[in-house]
Amino acid sequence: MLTTLIYRSQVHPDRPPVDLDALVHRASSKNLPLASPAFCCFNGLQFFQVLEGTEEALESLFSEIQSDPRHRDVVELMRDYSAYRRFHGTGMRILDLRLFETDGALEEILRFKHVWVTEPVNDRMFPAA
Repeated sequence: MLTTLIYRSQVHPDRPPVDLDALVHRASSKNLPLASPAFCCFNGLQFFQVLEGTEEALESLFSEIQSDPRHRDVVELMRDYSAYRRFHGTGMRILDLRLFETDGALEEILRFKHVWVTEPVNDRMFPAA
């Protein structure tokens, strides 16, 4: 069954600044073979990430994230099951929130609808337009 896991974490203050390009490359090369696409928002201090995949794949990925010394205060916000993918064909997409005004960031997030396989009517993450 397809599982969606959403979590929030903070960058560990003793770690060097986050290289988002390297992060996307590493995550994509790890997520694509697992068929576990991800979408992440980053504001310079916190990550908010949506992972999709099988329960087993997400358990493994989330366990790695929880034990990764670059993260702290990792909190699982939601785990749910779905009949469809929201982020089909992507390893990892990231949105650097520091580059947007509030409204612009929301508009950019909603643009990710184009990666859907189907157009869901009752979606908890992306309400119907």
